[in-house]
Amino acid sequence: MSVYLKVPKFKNPLLSVEIDETPSKKIAFSPYEVSFEQIKEGKHKINITAYGNRINAFGAVHNNMEGFLWFGPSAWREYGDAWSYEYCLKPMGILQKPQLYMEIKTDPLS
Repeated sequence: MSVYLKVPKFKNPLLSVEIDETPSKKIAFSPYEVSFEQIKEGKHKINITAYGNRINAFGAVHNNMEGFLWFGPSAWREYGDAWSYEYCLKPMGILQKPQLYMEIKTDPLS
């Protein structure tokens, strides 16, 4: 049996996926999918590890300009419309449920 796991929407630099004790496979680029071959039928445990970055810890967390893509000295403002007393954290993690597909191959001669 082949198992395919697709994570259509996430905001992380890297996802790591493993089934049971198999070596982990990485998701970072399109099509955001990994496959595991020769999985036996039955119950299995799928682990997804989402690796983050430090933007919500050390970034300009009081800058409320959502489209602000470049972070330099001007990102840490203390005045004007770009400043917010509340924390303005960036979305991070798996933002849409993963999709699991299975392909069961049967022997046509049996």
